[in-house]
Formats: sequence, C-alpha cells, structure tokens
Amino acid sequence: MKELFSGILIFIIAVMAGCRHARTVAAVKVSDIGEFIETKNKYRVLRLNEAPFFGKYFMWEKMNPGRMLASFQPNVFSDDGIPLTLRRIDSQTDAFGDWTRIVSCMSGGILPTFETSHRHGIWAIEFGGGKTPKTTVEVCAHGGESFSMFMPWPILFFNWGCDPCFTDGRTYISHSYDPGFGCPIDSQTAVKALAYGIAVRLKDLEDSGEIDEYVVANARSIQALKDTAEGRGKYKAAELRKLGRIVDAQNVAEEESKVEVVTLDCEAGRDFAYRFVLQSRAGTSISLSDYNDIRSSFRNAIRSHYAANHPNLNPRSLVVDYPEWALGGGRITGKAVVLMISAESLSYNSSSRTGRIAVRIGANQFEEARRWIRKNIESIATGSNIKVEGDALPFGARFYTGRELIKENDMLEVEFKTE
Repeated sequence: MKELFSGILIFIIAVMAGCRHARTVAAVKVSDIGEFIETKNKYRVLRLNEAPFFGKYFMWEKMNPGRMLASFQPNVFSDDGIPLTLRRIDSQTDAFGDWTRIVSCMSGGILPTFETSHRHGIWAIEFGGGKTPKTTVEVCAHGGESFSMFMPWPILFFNWGCDPCFTDGRTYISHSYDPGFGCPIDSQTAVKALAYGIAVRLKDLEDSGEIDEYVVANARSIQALKDTAEGRGKYKAAELRKLGRIVDAQNVAEEESKVEVVTLDCEAGRDFAYRFVLQSRAGTSISLSDYNDIRSSFRNAIRSHYAANHPNLNPRSLVVDYPEWALGGGRITGKAVVLMISAESLSYNSSSRTGRIAVRIGANQFEEARRWIRKNIESIATGSNIKVEGDALPFGARFYTGRELIKENDMLEVEFKTE
C-alpha cells in the first residue's frame, strides 16, 4: 500500500511539473576541420556584446567568456590568452508560436505550446591597435520548444531535421526533455558553434601570417596598459572613498588611461626589441607630471606581453630598458628592449676595492644587456639575492664598471671598482 501511494504521488508530481521538449540546431559557416582546433597562440574573448542572441536566460556578461569558450575549444582559448573582442555587425531574428501559450492556457494546459526561433548573426573578431587582421564569424541557430502541463505531447514535436541557413559549415544539434519552461534556443549549443567558428578563423589567420608578432605584442600591450590603469584606478578610488567622496572605480580607471598605443613593431629577428609610438588619449599634449607614470605603465605592459610569450622564463629576471625615448606634440616615440638579467654571483676584495659580478643574460642580447648593466651595476651588485664571495660591499659606495667578458651559456662577467 505504501509503494502504491508513493507511485501515485510521483505520478502526480510528474504530471503537475509538465513535460518539455526542446531542440536546437546551430551551424557556423567555417570549414569543418575536425572537432577540436589547435592554434599556435592562446586567446581570450574580453567581451561579447549583444548576448541576447543566445537566449533570454544566458547572461554572457556575468560569466567568464574565456573560460566558457575554453570548455569547448581548450587548445585555443584560455584565461591568460591574447585578448580580443567580438562585435556583432549583422543580425536577424525570427520567432513563431507565442500565441500557442494562450491556446494552452485556455485548454487548462492540456494542449501544448509550440514555439520556434531563428537567430542569425555575424560577428567581427577585433584585436586592439592599428593594423590588425579583420575577419568575421557567421552563426545560424534554429530552436524549437513545446510544453504541456498534463500530457506528454511535447515529446512528439521537433524530432525531425532542420536545415540552417547554410550547409557548408559545421552543425551542432541538441535535444532536451525536462519539466518547466525554457528557451527555444539552447545557449550552450549556440556558444559551442560560435567557439568553433572563432577557433577556425583564428587558426586561418595564424596560418596566413596575418596574426604575427606585431598583432600579439600590440594586443597584449594595450590590454596590459588598461589593466595597469584599472589597478591604479581602483587604488585611487579606494583612497578617495576614505576621504568621504563617492567615486566610480571604472571612471577613475578611464581617467588614469592617459595614453594609447599607435604602433608597436618588433624588430626583425629580435623579438625582445620594440619600436613604438604612444599618443595622448585625450588628443592633448602629454604633461611632464604624467611622464613617469606613462613610462612605468608601458614598461609593465611590455614586460607582461613578453612574459606571456615566453612562459619558460622567470618574470622576475626580466627588465625593460628604453634606449630611445622622445616626447613631443602629444606623442611619445621610442624603442623598448626586454632583457633577461639574472645575477648569479659576486666577489669583492675590500683591499683593492675591486670586484667581479657574473650575470646571466638572454641569447643575442649582449649589446643591450651590457648597456643596461653598466647603468645599473650598483643596483645589481647590492641585490639581496646575490651570492657574495670575499668581503662585504661598502655601504653607500659609488660603482664604476671595468672590463667585460662573455662566457659560455650566455654568462657575462663584469669587473667593477668602488669609491
């Protein structure tokens, strides 16, 4: 008797919950080159506007776009990849069947609702900066949903095929059978198609050489500048709030973004050397008060980009030097070099006031590293993490460099004298 009562109760709950069947067919207009794509670089989507394309209940802006896309194409997307944005440039939306809700209500939920939806969009893939590659991704999604409160009618619907707007791409199909209301187009299926389309387009751009070192350096540096400004903005906003002022951290961050990257080119055969042009974001001349902030922010941006492209290097060993830097007419032009400088050992003789320091440098960086070390010999020699042999260095002494010798394994030995 107890088992019968439990069975009747489960049946009543199932009937009252209703029955829903939904089907989504999402297609992306790119070549089908296999289920998973692998690219040379990793990428992350910073923003996907016009999120309603994917359904009423899919809140893209509240999620991590890079993590979402990485779940479908893990060899293309990652949280620390090259930043890019998607901008919808064309769209088409058709829907049918909203009136069936009225009919279903009039029948007490016996007759099912019957809704279909078609959404078609074209997105432009955009990187930050000037001369960036231009490409688009086209996605078509058809969805159908049926719901009935008391009878399993919905199971009978949407079991046939549905042709998207194009057949020369890759297609994803999903069905769901569950209680409750939903959305005709399944968000996960539509995003899966979009992720595949973006991945194929990015691989095409890499294979054709349109995504080169310039694009990578420019995109990363621009984003690093924004991240630096955002960090300063949050700190400044917190300090202002302590003084009782009501401020928006985002607005303060935008005020801190004083410059933008006009050009950033790597020198041929020297991926650690960059020619750049920066300009005032407001179109005005750059004040001397902002001079040090801009140098520091851009140095952090270049270092972040280089470290991301060379994950095998210790970021703490990277320094950024400016062999050239000119300010004028609201623009800054110059050259930046990223050097690997890692002091290995130091010996000092207090009697002769001479010493020798061994520094590991990056491959093919002798001239640039030599120049930087000569300027910064004191800060290198007095670093707390250097192994010192012989006598202790005199406090507050002035350092003068002497003979230099390059040894195996990119080791540079520099003699110095103190006064």
